[in-house]
Amino acid sequence: MKTYTRNTLKCLMLAAVIISYTVNAQTLEVVKEINTTGAGSSSYPSDFTVANNKLFFIAGDNSGTHGLWVTTGTEASTQMLTPVSASFFAIQDIVAYNNKIYFAYNDDVNGNELWVSDGTVAGTNLLKDLYPGSTGSFPEAFTVANGKLLFMASNVDGARRLYASDGTPAGTTVIKNTSVGLLNGMTDFAVLNSDMYFNSDNGTGVGTGLWKTDGTLTGTVLVKPDINPGVFPGNYAVLDNKIYFSCDDGTSGSELWVSDGTAVGTHMVINLRADGGGVFFSGAPQNLMVYNSKIYFTASDDTHGAELFVTDGTAAGTQMVKDIVPGAVGSVPNKAVLFNGLLYFTCAGSQDLWKSDGTEPNTQLVKTGLNAPIIAAVWNGKIYIILGNGANNAVWQSDGSTAGTIPISLLNTTNPVLSLYNTDNKFLFEEYNGALYLCANNVPVTVGFEPAKIMSGVLPLHLISFAGVTNQETDVLTWTTENEINMAHFIIQQSINGVAFSFAAKVQATGNSVYKYTQSAALNTGGFYRLQMVDINGQFTYSPIIKLKHKISSALSARYNMTTKQIIVRNNTLHNCDWKLFTVNGSLIKQGTSNNVIININAADIAAGTYIVVCKTSEATTAERMVIF
Repeated sequence: MKTYTRNTLKCLMLAAVIISYTVNAQTLEVVKEINTTGAGSSSYPSDFTVANNKLFFIAGDNSGTHGLWVTTGTEASTQMLTPVSASFFAIQDIVAYNNKIYFAYNDDVNGNELWVSDGTVAGTNLLKDLYPGSTGSFPEAFTVANGKLLFMASNVDGARRLYASDGTPAGTTVIKNTSVGLLNGMTDFAVLNSDMYFNSDNGTGVGTGLWKTDGTLTGTVLVKPDINPGVFPGNYAVLDNKIYFSCDDGTSGSELWVSDGTAVGTHMVINLRADGGGVFFSGAPQNLMVYNSKIYFTASDDTHGAELFVTDGTAAGTQMVKDIVPGAVGSVPNKAVLFNGLLYFTCAGSQDLWKSDGTEPNTQLVKTGLNAPIIAAVWNGKIYIILGNGANNAVWQSDGSTAGTIPISLLNTTNPVLSLYNTDNKFLFEEYNGALYLCANNVPVTVGFEPAKIMSGVLPLHLISFAGVTNQETDVLTWTTENEINMAHFIIQQSINGVAFSFAAKVQATGNSVYKYTQSAALNTGGFYRLQMVDINGQFTYSPIIKLKHKISSALSARYNMTTKQIIVRNNTLHNCDWKLFTVNGSLIKQGTSNNVIININAADIAAGTYIVVCKTSEATTAERMVIF
């Protein structure tokens, strides 16, 4: 590692980063005020879906009728595609398939039937009247699998049937003519490889069983009879070509099951709650998500309420990750999202935000005191969260830290941003053409709840350069800015390894300037520095990392002796030596002081791994990286 003494050269260059660097910020823009005179003066847009380079969504006009809308992001391009209907909720579900939008719509003539749109008024039409007359077939649960559009709807036989479509009227047919249901109470069907899985009879027309289909009549087959997949609202997950879901075998209640698409490969993974007896007296797994080659989910066992569990697909490899709220109630984690290499999730029971790497000690609280939080999106380096009704559906953002979990910060308004809220939040936020679209209410940007977009802009700051030198025993940092408007301050951060950074100093912004900061090089033996640039709204970003080139000296050194299991420090400065042993993440393991020429540090009780020993006297400092084994 790098070492220096009072005999260093007059000036050693650390780094000089010449850059044109801007600080990211965000603004909110309304796409179109759709409902300007109707009840509530809000269109309540939802189901944002991208198809054929256009953004489709459901919204209500001044009459209150909900129809299909399209936009390319401008007010002029935003228009309603469906004809006027007297039914208030004429449309409720849409899906992208083959560069078009398919949806169920009631035009007051054919009832609620299957429609299609290419994004133009002329190209928005009834595809097929599945239940002739004004009754309507009410298509729903649109799912794309094996190149086909699959859904369930009612026909003249009465019950819900399974349909497959290639996008043409002639190619839209029934492929399962007995009653079908969803897996896990979802809003669409489950898909594994090229097959779609669903709930239907036990093969004799009665009972229940797990089925799959490739979208053809002959490819629609029974996987396993006499089980009831989908008795508890949740979701499913796919790992290693197997599908995981909740299921009830009639004895154990709703528990975690797995299927590879065969009868023998379809079985219960584990009975978490042995008392069984139905949904409310079972493990009730839900919110399944794949992370690091395992599945994480919410469930209960015989001792704990609903908490975060993990499974590798075996009973022995299934256990609770952390008991967040001890007792029978549980924290009730909602579905997690992957962010910065970790799982982030909110808890309905404890009403807070958590993060986890899958281990108990690293499952940590990020922010508490949130009101029924639901994660709505991950976009542009932030998590977006909607709070429940008690918080007026406020939109928050998080960078993964406690301090960075705050109400959404915008340049063009300080008023809160509100949005729609439900426990699923499907299609409420959607990335399109570099912006995040959502249903938003924010005065003065919008009048009511209207389609809006969050734009990633830049703060008026340009970091021109960031450089540093070592002058004798002093580190000297300089940086140059221009267009410095709305800047609050700079945080100088330092690191011994270039990975874990800590606070060094705070420098107030003064306008277009050349800034300078100095400190003793002994305070940062690793020599790594970066700037955290913070604006008046709390937004911040980081500069590139630079590193000093400290002078190496033999006055102070350290090495590891594998035979004696000791770290040997050689101190030729004839002054007291303060030594500290750190992990590579900066955690202090041991420390001490000695004026001996040879200092022996016992490492026999230290776990094998990579460590950093820092030794400092009044004459010299060294930081040595070593592997202990």
